[in-house]
Amino acid sequence: MFLHKSFLYPATALCSLWVILVFELIAGFMSIDVSLLCFLTVHHYGRAVIMFGVPYVYTQSRILKARLEYLRDQFQIRENDFLTFDAMRHAAQCVGRVIRGKTDYGLMIFADKRFARADKRGKLPRWIQEHITDSNLNLTVDEAVQISKHFLRHMAQPFQQEDQLGLSLLSLDQLESEEILTRIQQISHQV
Repeated sequence: MFLHKSFLYPATALCSLWVILVFELIAGFMSIDVSLLCFLTVHHYGRAVIMFGVPYVYTQSRILKARLEYLRDQFQIRENDFLTFDAMRHAAQCVGRVIRGKTDYGLMIFADKRFARADKRGKLPRWIQEHITDSNLNLTVDEAVQISKHFLRHMAQPFQQEDQLGLSLLSLDQLESEEILTRIQQISHQV
């Protein structure tokens, strides 16, 4: 089912339901105008995105063929490398919608064996790669459900901003300290 912007406005009434399912097809391009905000207004209902399949683009397009030829001739980028990178970029953009802010949480489920391969995972953004562990690869449905339940129960506990000071949130004193400024500069140079 393809959701277009005009279909989302009547769907905002669904926000009061307990379970909301949004299906979005990525037909070779990311439909940017599909906003999940109306579905995720109630924070504890929109907590998971499941990615079925790897969203490769349609490779028989004349425009894509010309782009691939240009990349091969000018920059020596192999077609397969570009197609994989582009598919992983689309996948990351799609699953990243579950995280809406720094203090938010959610499940990103890559439900395809191909995501377990190192060449695919290596092209995902670093902030996603950091949380994909070998123990969470190639799981059965039962194992995935158990891990998801444990994660959601743990994360659903009350959140105190004071507990995060110094970890993911910095106070004004910490921002002004020389040690923190040095760490921030080191991290910015790595990126």
